[in-house]
Amino acid sequence: MQETRIVNSLLGRVGRALEPVTQAAGFDWKINVALLSSFAARESSVATLGVLFQQEEGGAQTLEQRMGEAMSHEHAALVALSLIVFFAIYPPCLATAIMVRIQTASTGWMLFSIVFPTILGLLLASAVYTAGVRYQVDALTMMAGFWTTALVLLLIIGLWPRRRSTPPPRLAEDTGGA
Repeated sequence: MQETRIVNSLLGRVGRALEPVTQAAGFDWKINVALLSSFAARESSVATLGVLFQQEEGGAQTLEQRMGEAMSHEHAALVALSLIVFFAIYPPCLATAIMVRIQTASTGWMLFSIVFPTILGLLLASAVYTAGVRYQVDALTMMAGFWTTALVLLLIIGLWPRRRSTPPPRLAEDTGGA
Protein backbone atom coordinates (compact mmCIF):
# COMPACT_ATOMS: atom_id res chain seq x y z
CA MET A 1 0.00 0.00 0.00
CA GLN A 2 2.83 2.42 0.81
CA GLU A 3 4.45 1.67 -2.58
CA THR A 4 1.19 2.63 -4.33
CA ARG A 5 1.02 5.92 -2.41
CA ILE A 6 4.61 6.76 -3.31
CA VAL A 7 4.09 5.94 -7.00
CA ASN A 8 0.93 8.07 -7.14
CA SER A 9 2.31 11.01 -5.14
CA LEU A 10 3.11 14.30 -6.85
CA LEU A 11 6.86 13.63 -6.72
CA GLY A 12 6.29 10.08 -7.95
CA ARG A 13 4.35 11.34 -10.96
CA VAL A 14 6.92 14.04 -11.72
CA GLY A 15 9.72 11.45 -11.39
CA ARG A 16 7.96 9.14 -13.86
CA ALA A 17 7.33 12.07 -16.23
CA LEU A 18 11.08 12.87 -16.21
CA GLU A 19 12.11 9.29 -17.03
CA PRO A 20 12.27 9.82 -20.82
CA VAL A 21 14.68 12.73 -20.24
CA THR A 22 16.89 10.99 -17.68
CA GLN A 23 16.91 7.42 -19.03
CA ALA A 24 20.03 8.21 -21.11
CA ALA A 25 21.85 8.59 -17.78
CA GLY A 26 20.33 5.32 -16.54
CA PHE A 27 18.03 7.03 -14.02
CA ASP A 28 14.62 5.58 -13.25
CA TRP A 29 11.72 7.40 -11.62
CA LYS A 30 12.95 6.60 -8.11
CA ILE A 31 16.31 8.24 -8.73
CA ASN A 32 14.50 11.21 -10.30
CA VAL A 33 12.42 11.61 -7.14
CA ALA A 34 15.59 11.52 -5.01
CA LEU A 35 17.16 14.18 -7.24
CA LEU A 36 14.10 16.40 -6.93
CA SER A 37 14.03 16.04 -3.15
CA SER A 38 17.75 16.81 -2.95
CA PHE A 39 17.06 20.27 -4.31
CA ALA A 40 15.69 21.11 -0.86
CA ALA A 41 18.82 19.69 0.80
CA ARG A 42 21.48 17.44 -0.71
CA GLU A 43 21.48 15.14 2.30
CA SER A 44 17.87 14.18 1.72
CA SER A 45 18.66 12.24 -1.46
CA VAL A 46 20.05 9.23 0.42
CA ALA A 47 17.09 9.18 2.82
CA THR A 48 14.70 9.43 -0.13
CA LEU A 49 16.42 6.54 -1.89
CA GLY A 50 16.20 4.54 1.34
CA VAL A 51 12.44 5.07 1.44
CA LEU A 52 11.92 4.36 -2.27
CA PHE A 53 14.04 1.20 -2.30
CA GLN A 54 12.33 -0.35 0.72
CA GLN A 55 13.47 -3.61 2.20
CA GLU A 56 11.36 -6.49 3.34
CA GLU A 57 10.38 -6.86 7.00
CA GLY A 58 13.34 -8.07 9.01
CA GLY A 59 15.76 -7.62 6.08
CA ALA A 60 19.31 -6.48 6.72
CA GLN A 61 20.42 -5.35 3.27
CA THR A 62 22.26 -2.12 2.61
CA LEU A 63 20.79 0.53 0.36
CA GLU A 64 23.34 -0.37 -2.33
CA GLN A 65 22.24 -4.00 -2.28
CA ARG A 66 18.55 -3.07 -2.47
CA MET A 67 19.16 -0.66 -5.35
CA GLY A 68 21.23 -3.25 -7.21
CA GLU A 69 18.48 -5.85 -6.88
CA ALA A 70 15.75 -3.40 -7.85
CA MET A 71 17.61 -2.27 -10.96
CA SER A 72 18.19 -5.89 -11.91
CA HIS A 73 20.56 -5.24 -14.76
CA GLU A 74 24.29 -5.50 -15.21
CA HIS A 75 24.76 -1.73 -15.53
CA ALA A 76 23.82 -0.83 -11.95
CA ALA A 77 27.40 0.29 -11.23
CA LEU A 78 27.33 2.58 -14.25
CA VAL A 79 24.04 4.07 -13.00
CA ALA A 80 25.74 4.74 -9.66
CA LEU A 81 28.67 6.39 -11.43
CA SER A 82 26.42 8.55 -13.58
CA LEU A 83 24.56 9.56 -10.42
CA ILE A 84 27.87 10.57 -8.79
CA VAL A 85 28.81 12.61 -11.86
CA PHE A 86 25.40 14.27 -11.89
CA PHE A 87 25.62 15.11 -8.18
CA ALA A 88 29.11 16.58 -8.65
CA ILE A 89 27.67 19.10 -11.10
CA TYR A 90 24.03 19.31 -9.94
CA PRO A 91 22.83 22.78 -8.93
CA PRO A 92 23.01 24.05 -5.40
CA CYS A 93 20.23 23.53 -2.90
CA LEU A 94 17.28 25.88 -2.71
CA ALA A 95 18.80 27.98 0.09
CA THR A 96 21.91 28.63 -2.01
CA ALA A 97 19.83 29.49 -5.07
CA ILE A 98 17.89 32.00 -2.97
CA MET A 99 21.17 33.52 -1.79
CA VAL A 100 22.30 33.85 -5.42
CA ARG A 101 19.08 35.79 -6.04
CA ILE A 102 19.66 38.03 -3.02
CA GLN A 103 23.35 38.68 -3.69
CA THR A 104 22.97 39.35 -7.42
CA ALA A 105 19.53 41.02 -7.17
CA SER A 106 18.68 39.04 -10.29
CA THR A 107 16.18 36.25 -10.78
CA GLY A 108 17.92 35.48 -14.07
CA TRP A 109 21.18 34.55 -12.35
CA MET A 110 19.29 32.45 -9.84
CA LEU A 111 17.55 30.54 -12.63
CA PHE A 112 20.85 30.21 -14.50
CA SER A 113 22.48 28.74 -11.36
CA ILE A 114 19.75 26.10 -11.35
CA VAL A 115 19.22 25.33 -15.05
CA PHE A 116 22.80 25.35 -16.39
CA PRO A 117 24.31 22.85 -13.90
CA THR A 118 21.24 20.62 -14.25
CA ILE A 119 21.59 20.43 -18.03
CA LEU A 120 25.39 20.09 -17.92
CA GLY A 121 25.20 17.41 -15.20
CA LEU A 122 22.58 15.46 -17.12
CA LEU A 123 24.61 15.64 -20.34
CA LEU A 124 27.80 14.44 -18.64
CA ALA A 125 26.00 11.71 -16.67
CA SER A 126 24.33 10.55 -19.89
CA ALA A 127 27.68 10.55 -21.70
CA VAL A 128 29.30 8.47 -18.95
CA TYR A 129 26.45 5.95 -18.80
CA THR A 130 25.95 5.69 -22.57
CA ALA A 131 29.68 5.32 -23.29
CA GLY A 132 30.02 2.69 -20.58
CA VAL A 133 27.10 0.66 -21.93
CA ARG A 134 28.03 1.09 -25.60
CA TYR A 135 31.69 0.15 -25.20
CA GLN A 136 31.06 -2.37 -22.40
CA VAL A 137 33.39 -0.62 -19.99
CA ASP A 138 33.07 -1.25 -16.27
CA ALA A 139 32.24 1.56 -13.88
CA LEU A 140 35.72 1.84 -12.33
CA THR A 141 37.36 2.27 -15.73
CA MET A 142 34.71 4.82 -16.74
CA MET A 143 35.23 6.71 -13.48
CA ALA A 144 39.00 6.84 -13.97
CA GLY A 145 38.55 7.95 -17.58
CA PHE A 146 35.99 10.62 -16.71
CA TRP A 147 37.98 12.20 -13.90
CA THR A 148 41.25 11.99 -15.87
CA THR A 149 39.55 13.75 -18.79
CA ALA A 150 38.14 16.38 -16.43
CA LEU A 151 41.60 16.97 -14.92
CA VAL A 152 43.27 17.26 -18.32
CA LEU A 153 40.63 19.73 -19.54
CA LEU A 154 41.00 21.74 -16.34
CA LEU A 155 44.76 21.93 -16.79
CA ILE A 156 44.45 22.91 -20.45
CA ILE A 157 41.97 25.66 -19.66
CA GLY A 158 43.95 26.85 -16.65
CA LEU A 159 47.29 26.92 -18.41
CA TRP A 160 46.07 28.27 -21.76
CA PRO A 161 47.97 31.48 -22.58
CA ARG A 162 45.78 34.55 -22.40
CA ARG A 163 45.97 37.66 -24.54
CA ARG A 164 46.07 40.85 -22.63
CA SER A 165 43.37 43.28 -23.63
CA THR A 166 45.42 46.25 -22.44
CA PRO A 167 49.18 46.60 -22.57
CA PRO A 168 51.00 46.18 -19.27
CA PRO A 169 51.66 49.42 -17.40
CA ARG A 170 54.96 51.03 -18.24
CA LEU A 171 57.41 52.02 -15.57
CA ALA A 172 58.53 55.64 -15.28
CA GLU A 173 62.10 54.82 -16.34
CA ASP A 174 60.80 53.16 -19.57
CA THR A 175 59.24 56.42 -20.71
CA GLY A 176 62.56 58.25 -20.75
CA GLY A 177 61.38 60.82 -18.26
CA ALA A 178 61.28 61.21 -14.57
